[in-house]
Amino acid sequence: MPGISVNILLHGLFFMTQEGNNLRVYAPNIPMHHFVGGTRGARLELSGLQDLTGLGLRGKADPQTGLPAPDPANDVDGSIMQFPTTDVGGFNGLNDTDHGRPLFNGSILLPWPMRFVGLRTGDISSFRTQSGSIANHVVDNARKKGSSTLGVVALLQYTLPALNQVNGIPLLNIHYYVQPCSIHFIKDVNADLRAAKSSFKDSNGFDLQMLEDQEPSAIPTSGHLEFGTTKEDEASLEEERRILVTPDVAFICRNDPFSVPGVSPANCPIFFVGP
Repeated sequence: MPGISVNILLHGLFFMTQEGNNLRVYAPNIPMHHFVGGTRGARLELSGLQDLTGLGLRGKADPQTGLPAPDPANDVDGSIMQFPTTDVGGFNGLNDTDHGRPLFNGSILLPWPMRFVGLRTGDISSFRTQSGSIANHVVDNARKKGSSTLGVVALLQYTLPALNQVNGIPLLNIHYYVQPCSIHFIKDVNADLRAAKSSFKDSNGFDLQMLEDQEPSAIPTSGHLEFGTTKEDEASLEEERRILVTPDVAFICRNDPFSVPGVSPANCPIFFVGP
């Protein structure tokens, strides 16, 4: 009996990085953002460590030894924004604070995925930034890997062995978010990027800022049958609250200001940091 295909979908301003044979995903503490996780319809606000390494998820392994075989330089899809650790001097501690305020809302620890895929992608020309090291490295990395697009959703692929199969379900999509519940414009994204600087030992090294002279067009959701995802799987918290009105997201966002109907022109980017 075949195992289950498991997709972990990351939405919003997360920082991914290699940690031994695992993938660490940092959730920065950004004002008005929610750290949320779960399956659609049953998502909850989270805090602290979400350790998924004991669930039996199977990621990339050496075919000869069966041991984990991370290779971040080549494994991470070119449409996922990536910059080297040397730009920022590494991460601060998960329990570190700034004047009593935690730097992180939590983190996710996962086995190294079988595959990293960038979803909800837009042409790289729409990545309009002020000059800086992070922006240069993001663009250079994408082009080096032959990608002409950058995405705002990351999909991590795994399998579960047949012995863990639940009621014959062949596919499971699990979502995590660091996102607001209100429409975000470029000035808001820039404020979020400035708040996320405290994630790093060299905070000034994270110099990414978008140009604010014009709002970009919304990157549409598309869905990918080849991965088992729908258009709804690519939606942001704000879009689900405003358009889909799913009860779990409505509850999470219940105390946040409600945006007037309109187009959400930008989503917070997601990054891989390293090597």
